[in-house]
Amino acid sequence: MNRRTLLFLSLMVILIGCGKQIEEDLPQDSLNVVLIDEETFSREPPIHEREVVAGPFETVFFQMGGVMMSREAILAIRKNAIFLSKNSNVNVILEGYCDNTGTTAYNLALGQKRALEVKRLYTLLGIKANRIATISYGQENPISKKPSLNRRVETKILTDRLVTLTLS
Repeated sequence: MNRRTLLFLSLMVILIGCGKQIEEDLPQDSLNVVLIDEETFSREPPIHEREVVAGPFETVFFQMGGVMMSREAILAIRKNAIFLSKNSNVNVILEGYCDNTGTTAYNLALGQKRALEVKRLYTLLGIKANRIATISYGQENPISKKPSLNRRVETKILTDRLVTLTLS
């Protein structure tokens, strides 16, 4: 078993095995430990004049007012990362959203923070940071009258050309 596979499996055991621990026992900032250098993390694919396509990704939902996620959100990130690892030619954009609580500026900042948190977790799962762009829409584009469904990050394919996807 190669080192990358071993690291991936170890991380999955930690993330999935203690899903409730992550949700209930850890302080909010405990998931924000920087494990990769800032320069690598900050590089993103260009988003201007690129098409955004929905793709087969699960939406990642957040708790109110921060970047805390449920076990289901962690599992969605894992499933999306598996797809991305099988499709290394795909670049994505993470769109961060909030409910309508708070000011426009606060919600734009929170949406970006959520998108960056999902990006961080994808990189921990082996997806290269330079394949992942982020953007925040704050409280724009709500998908429901239920606020909890609007606190989300959507992963979408970022492309200017046709790509071949591996769905299995």
